[in-house]
Amino acid sequence: MDLDELSAFCKLPAPEYWNSPAKPQTDRWPQNMVNRITDWWKAEFVFSLDKGAPTFWDMELPRQEKIDGFSIIPSLGYDRIRSLRLEFDDGRAEDLTVQETATRQDFQFDPHATGKVRVRITDWTPATTPVLGVSELWIRAARPEGFSERVQPLASIGVLVKYARGQGGIVLNQLAIPAPNRIAKQVDAAGEAAAAQAKENERDDAQKKALTAARAFQTKMAAQRQALLRKLLQNLGAGVVASAPNPGN
Repeated sequence: MDLDELSAFCKLPAPEYWNSPAKPQTDRWPQNMVNRITDWWKAEFVFSLDKGAPTFWDMELPRQEKIDGFSIIPSLGYDRIRSLRLEFDDGRAEDLTVQETATRQDFQFDPHATGKVRVRITDWTPATTPVLGVSELWIRAARPEGFSERVQPLASIGVLVKYARGQGGIVLNQLAIPAPNRIAKQVDAAGEAAAAQAKENERDDAQKKALTAARAFQTKMAAQRQALLRKLLQNLGAGVVASAPNPGN
């Protein structure tokens, strides 16, 4: 890959590796570690130690690289990472001390020639719930001097890259852009769905108003019947009193 940050291009284990089957848009999805969303707890990746989840995993690189940097934003929701070890194919490892803060922490070291990086959490501060997690991480590869002047990513996911060459250059474009008519159909379909939903909402509102009016009318009629009944009873009582015989006669 013509970038120095490679984590987003690494192959990660499936959720089942952590004994926690999951799906995207949940905090049990491993790819959350490289999604670059840092302000939403569901965009983090966490795993449960009480379910037997391992505290290490391999990140397979697209090709052999010389890795010389690593960054992490630890998750602070549960157990908090205090240290971890990076293990490489060359048989060497890097032990890193992690601060218990939700900020990016950068580490630099001598390059390691490797095709994968094993991330092993070696120590953590326990919490009430035995869950460990990572908000984001980065893996950086060593690049030759002048690389950043010659290779300029235009997007963090690597699909747009500018290669400066003298007064001109080359642009790598790997974006899959749908044809205009396909986009138009998608827009039309979305508009039709929105219009149908609006009509349904209007019908719902009309039904609610009609139901409210009917209940109000029923309440009014019931009150009128009660008032009429009370009046009839009062009149009947007065008539009975008026027709009663006088005991003095």
